[in-house]
Amino acid sequence: METQESPGNTDAKLNRRIDRSLLISLVAVLISLIGTAVSIYEARVLRDQQYLQAEQKSASAWPYVETSAVINYQNDSSVLLSCLLRNKGVGPAILGDVHYFYDGAPWESYSMDDALVAQEPTFSVQTQRNSQVDSLVLSPDKDYTIFTLEITGKSTDGFSQKINEVTDKISIEFCYCSIYGDCWYRGKGRAPVKNERCQSYLSY
Repeated sequence: METQESPGNTDAKLNRRIDRSLLISLVAVLISLIGTAVSIYEARVLRDQQYLQAEQKSASAWPYVETSAVINYQNDSSVLLSCLLRNKGVGPAILGDVHYFYDGAPWESYSMDDALVAQEPTFSVQTQRNSQVDSLVLSPDKDYTIFTLEITGKSTDGFSQKINEVTDKISIEFCYCSIYGDCWYRGKGRAPVKNERCQSYLSY
């Protein structure tokens, strides 16, 4: 004689199956969410590591270019005035065009001597050196003379003071980049400032 299950028992078994299926589904969703969270975390860690590596790489090849003026007296009324670029960083610097200014006004590199005489008529000036530095690579701890002027005064009176005044009026502005494409702009009396637009001035 067959025993028939009561409707209540059948419903209870069905509910248990539903509860078990729901639990399995929830566990699967939870595992999926955990996997997604782990993937996001790993991607973030990898991105941070790549950023840190890029920063370390840039720092290991960081150039720092500064300018200086050198005055060599030949006698009481004659000097050689030179302007130098020096790389005091730890990586090579790729230089862009140098722009010259005298007393705040643009100064063409090919006519420095005539321009200086026009401003300082008591001087006789000859250009001893005038170098193009566009795309020049300046190694760490190296300097490069970009121009040298021989200046002779018509009188020794106050000549040294005038030379100092002339030196203070000369300024240069230029861009330079690292080998990784980080670029800086340097103006008179200012520390280098990062400037992506400098890249367009450099011809690789």
